Amino acid sequence: MVMIHAITTLRATPQRTAEALLATLAHYLGDEWTPQLAADWQARVAAAGGRMQAAHDLFRRAIEDVARTEMPETAAQWSASDAEAHAVVGQCTDARGDAAVALALSRDNFTLERAGRAYALCGASAEATSLSEELRTRYPDATLTRRLQLPITAATLALQRGDAARALALLEPVKPYDRARGAELWPSYLRGLASLATKDSAEARRQFEEIIARRGEAPDSVLVALSHLGLARAAAAAGDTATSRTEYDTFFDAWRSADADLPILREARREYARQAANGSP
Repeated sequence: MVMIHAITTLRATPQRTAEALLATLAHYLGDEWTPQLAADWQARVAAAGGRMQAAHDLFRRAIEDVARTEMPETAAQWSASDAEAHAVVGQCTDARGDAAVALALSRDNFTLERAGRAYALCGASAEATSLSEELRTRYPDATLTRRLQLPITAATLALQRGDAARALALLEPVKPYDRARGAELWPSYLRGLASLATKDSAEARRQFEEIIARRGEAPDSVLVALSHLGLARAAAAAGDTATSRTEYDTFFDAWRSADADLPILREARREYARQAANGSP
């Protein structure tokens, strides 16, 4: 009940920063706010700011601590979250390693879902598909697994194959679950990426703006900052250079302490430089 109260408060205050999230959780959880839980949340906050190495180190610390207390499922879920964070920014070697660690610890549905998404983000079709089949077989009555998580993984794979239209079709039945527990902004983010790929800049903009408006639902999500990058790209595609530069600047500010070698950050800086040089994306 305490955790529900904390999350409800956070969702009602979308202007909260990630750092304020930690303070709020600590306040509401009191003695339940363990060092392991703090490390997990701090890792998510670090990842949201593009500090992936720091996030990885914090996840590892939390995982080692809970492993010593014989909580393999929790350790697996945190390792899967670590894998997903690496995957979404293009660090696929790290993502694959963390996903393998997670799956060796536990094959609960959360771990299978998140590891599958990490593999899908890295274009690892065989691994992602295998995990999706395992989820269908072992959790046939899990509504959110079937109607939310599996379509997200399938849409991610379609995007990686260059089939954005298929991704959008797969995400259409997901709309009733966009704000369900576990969605964590992913349906809107993937629709935004797919709309960019199909050159529908207006729809891409709408999806990324929706994420930013709803950021209180997942204030520790890396997708919030990445949605500003998506908005920058959508505005550039529409010829709105002023808005594009504003959104690039917002993204760079959110990731001002990010690891400099992140593929997605390097590409964003190249786009920004080209825009500055010739007024085009």
